[in-house]
Amino acid sequence: MRGEELVDSYLARIAADWIAYFSAPEHSRDAHPDLYNPFGVVCQLVRYSPLLAWDLIQFILSEDKEERTLDLLAAGPLEDFISMHGGEWIEEIEEIAQANPRFCSLLAGARQLNAPDDVWTRVVHARGGATPFECD
Repeated sequence: MRGEELVDSYLARIAADWIAYFSAPEHSRDAHPDLYNPFGVVCQLVRYSPLLAWDLIQFILSEDKEERTLDLLAAGPLEDFISMHGGEWIEEIEEIAQANPRFCSLLAGARQLNAPDDVWTRVVHARGGATPFECD
């Protein structure tokens, strides 16, 4: 397997784990030993590997159709990504928000946290000024 294919396979596995874990009813997660909580891995990717984290966020968004798991994606990894790397990624965030209504909706679920004010102003503009969960 080539390097790029290995990375894609790794991200696909993490995305599948994210979707499976957060789609399962909370009370039943412990009863299923095959469910793996990928939150720690995702947080590490966001902190230390923004390119992989960005690809993972996009991959989960494209594969996941559950509102609840997307809410968690917005209120977790996406918020953290914007806070930590928004300055370097704001143009990409704006482009994807304009081209992809699902990403715009995801973006509308994020809060500012520690994102610089100038970056956050652009995020709010990219999601059409929508407050969390109001993107159309």
